[in-house]
Amino acid sequence: MVQHRSITAAFSTDSRVYLQDGPFVEGYDIGTGKLLGTVHLPNSAVQLSYRDDGVFVALDSYANRLYKFDATTFQQLSAASTPNQGDWTLSRDGNVLIAGGATGPLEYSTRTGQPIPTKSVNAMPFALYFSDARWWLQYSGVTRNDTVRAVSAADGVSFDAAPQHPAVANCTTFFPWPAVMSEYLPTGEERVLLSYTDGVLEVRNTGGTLLNTVTLGTCGHLSLKTFPGKTGKIAFTSNSGTGFYDVAGNQIIKSNTFQDLGLMLLNGSLSSAITSTPPGSGSSYANQATYTFTPQNGAAWKLNNASRTLTLNVSSKFIDKTQIALSGTAIVDGQNLNVSGKLTTEDVEIQAQGLFYFNPTFHVALDFFDGTTQLYSATLSNHLTTYAAPGDSKTPLLDTTVPPSYEVSLSEADTNPLSGVLTRP
Repeated sequence: MVQHRSITAAFSTDSRVYLQDGPFVEGYDIGTGKLLGTVHLPNSAVQLSYRDDGVFVALDSYANRLYKFDATTFQQLSAASTPNQGDWTLSRDGNVLIAGGATGPLEYSTRTGQPIPTKSVNAMPFALYFSDARWWLQYSGVTRNDTVRAVSAADGVSFDAAPQHPAVANCTTFFPWPAVMSEYLPTGEERVLLSYTDGVLEVRNTGGTLLNTVTLGTCGHLSLKTFPGKTGKIAFTSNSGTGFYDVAGNQIIKSNTFQDLGLMLLNGSLSSAITSTPPGSGSSYANQATYTFTPQNGAAWKLNNASRTLTLNVSSKFIDKTQIALSGTAIVDGQNLNVSGKLTTEDVEIQAQGLFYFNPTFHVALDFFDGTTQLYSATLSNHLTTYAAPGDSKTPLLDTTVPPSYEVSLSEADTNPLSGVLTRP
């Protein structure tokens, strides 16, 4: 069995890189690739942000919970409910919880848990999805001719966000409302970034004065990503590729790499490749993604995909027509363990009678123990061979030409499940 990973680049510091794999955040030494620690998040859908005080914040919007973790020790610092005024999201720097309101943005500090005073020009609605904690878009309606302004949530200062660059020829999908975010330069100066659907990025000062215009795509939407600290650099993706843009120097550092924005970090790059794994092309687990991190200064290193060898020897005890109790032993990577669990069925007692979606299945749930300590749990499933033709009324038959096999998902602490195929000898 092998680990099938789906990794995104969460954030990085000068010496560490933090990668998210489902509900886990793993921290690595950026130069050697040594795993330094792991945080188990409540689920894989949380939003992550890194604060400049060495804390990373995880927002679980489904459970309305905010978690804080020490990025050095990987210890949970706190868990608290979010305020109940709105649908919250995290600012890119992790310092602020933000939500849209009838008269402007609602903001709470993730450091103190207290509301942050905000100001707005008037009661026009705000577009949360085009915002960060510092700048918001304020618009007068929903048609192409409505006005739109970029508004500072801190002091209410605003400016016209209509494009100041020349129209891009033959760009029929252009829409005059931009996305807005800001970036701090190493000098501490703030720049407001307005990205338009023609692939053009405008860099303005906080008063709205246009400083630079750069074309990052060809008549298409831009996605931008900032990094912890006052770097003055952002990553971008467009229909022309991906790359980095130096805001202060008005320079595209790299472009046309066609890399996933979720894999991009300022001090290194994460790449992925698909490789085949046992038991081969006949299994739904035949391929896995392998990841390589290449630091800006240093040798590349590969992320480990865990693997296990499982041998199972269990006996069964009939309970009723839909379930069987299982007990016995297992060997996992040479370690002898005791096993207990249950096999349940799906559709097996129902006659086919020409039903196209007849799908008899065995489901197995097992727990593995070293003495009284549980080390693993596993789920197994076996979809029995059936006649698939809609008009076929024959009873489905087990395919005796193929050894019985089960697709296995093996779970253990602090790692995503391993998967493979278990075949009867």
